[in-house]
Amino acid sequence: MRNKALLFILTIVTAYASAQADEWSHRACVWRGLRHSWTYNHRCNRMGDYVERKDNDFYAVHTSATGKGADSTFYNSYYTLVESPDVWFHEGSESCELFGMESELLESTNEVMIPLPDGVKPTAYMTAVINGFDIQSLYKADKLQMFNVSIEKPEVLAEQRKIRLLIKITMVDNCQSLECETFNNKTGYSITIHYLAVCADKQNIFENQDFSNRSYTWDKKIVNGALNETRIIQGASSGAFNTSLIGIQSFGFSLNKAHWLLEFDNDIQPHEYKPVDGTYAYDIEQSFVEWEEGMKLFSAVPEQSKFSSRRKGWITMDMDVVYLQFKNAKISHGEVEGTMFWEGHNESADDPNAISRKLIK
Repeated sequence: MRNKALLFILTIVTAYASAQADEWSHRACVWRGLRHSWTYNHRCNRMGDYVERKDNDFYAVHTSATGKGADSTFYNSYYTLVESPDVWFHEGSESCELFGMESELLESTNEVMIPLPDGVKPTAYMTAVINGFDIQSLYKADKLQMFNVSIEKPEVLAEQRKIRLLIKITMVDNCQSLECETFNNKTGYSITIHYLAVCADKQNIFENQDFSNRSYTWDKKIVNGALNETRIIQGASSGAFNTSLIGIQSFGFSLNKAHWLLEFDNDIQPHEYKPVDGTYAYDIEQSFVEWEEGMKLFSAVPEQSKFSSRRKGWITMDMDVVYLQFKNAKISHGEVEGTMFWEGHNESADDPNAISRKLIK
C-alpha cells in the first residue's frame, strides 16, 4: 500500500514537472500591436488585443465594447511567428483589478515567476516583451486619460532556478459628460497583460532597444491622426545573425484630460533587415483619435451618433521597442483583420460578443 502511494506521488510530481517543461517552446507568436476604431467616439467599456497559444495553435484575439451607444468595431492585429531550435519561449498572462476614484492615479506592479527551462544555465540571456493587453470596466465605462504598460528586464534567481518578471501598469480615467453617472465617481477596471519570455545562450541571440516619444494637439476643426515614423535600430554587425524581429516592451499615452475615443493605433511594422550592417528599419505607428468628420451622420448607428461631439486636446505617446537578432530562426510576419458589433446600453463587457478570436494560419 505504501509503495502504491509513493508511486502515485511520484506520478503527480513527474506530471507536474512535465507540464512545467511544456510551458517552454521553441515556437512563439510575438505581438506587434493593433489598430482599433469605432465609427464614432465612445467611452472605453472594453478594448484589447493580444496573441495566445492553445495547444499547437496561435490565435489573434481582439476585444471591444462601447458605453451607452451601439457601434461597429474595425481592427487589425499584427504578429510575428518565430521558430528556433536554439531559443526557448514562454507565453503567459497576468491580471489585476484597479479600483479607485475618477481622475486619480491607479497603479499596479505584478510579479511573475517562471521556472527556467530544463538544461538552461542561469547565466543564459533573458528578455521579455508585451504580447498584448485587455482593459475591461468593472463598474461602468469611463474615458481614458492615461494608460501605460511596461515589462522590466527579467531577473534570474539562480538558486531557485526561476525567472522573475515585473509588469507595471498605470492608469487614469474620468467621466464628466452627460452620459456619465453624476454622483458616482468610483472607477474599476480589470486589466490583463500578456507576456512572452525569451531565453537562449548568449552566443545565439543579440538584443538592442529603441525608445520613441511623440506628442501632438488637435482642436474642433482640425484633427491630427496617426504619427507614422520610420526608424532604424543598430544591432550586432558581425553578420552572424541571419534573422531578426521586433517586439514591444512598453507603451503608453497621457492626455490633457479624459477624452472619448474613436481610434487607437499602437503598432510596429517591419521593413528591412541587413545582417551584415546589423540594422533593422521599421515603422512605428501611434495615435489616439478623438473625433473625425462625418461621424455624426455616417456611423454604423446614425440615430445614436448624432449626439456625439468633439473636444480639443493634446496627447503624448511613447513606446520601447525590443530588437532581437537570431543566429538560427525561421521568422514570418502577418496580420489579422476583423469587425465586431456591440449593442451598447452600458452593458457589461464580460460577454462573448466583446471578444473576437481568429486562428493564425
